[in-house]
Amino acid sequence: METCRIDSLFLRFGFPWVYKHQGGCEHLIVFSEARLINCDDDLAVSTYPQIVRLRPISSKFCMICGVYNVQWITLEHERIPHNPCYYCDSCFKSYNYIDNKKVGNFQAYAYPRNIEAVKGEIDI
Repeated sequence: METCRIDSLFLRFGFPWVYKHQGGCEHLIVFSEARLINCDDDLAVSTYPQIVRLRPISSKFCMICGVYNVQWITLEHERIPHNPCYYCDSCFKSYNYIDNKKVGNFQAYAYPRNIEAVKGEIDI
């Protein structure tokens, strides 16, 4: 793609396109407009393409209660069939601890606000 030019593409505006790289990483792209440059536009090539809108991040809900947002992730949990398993704070504490003592074998991580920050650490 680095050798491909925008003027060599046949575009349909408002239509979703998939940009695929590194073998399997896919990004959804929608071209919303095209126009000629005018005197008010930034002429630096580094400012283009401009990102107009990002897809909102959907909330992940607790796999136990299904009501509250995730705050914990467990891996290799011997008492849960899902790997990883996502919990709200209340379900995590009530299911995995009795009298503040851990029940069973598992690895637990705080669910990050920015999931990209830990993708290298936990395969999600």
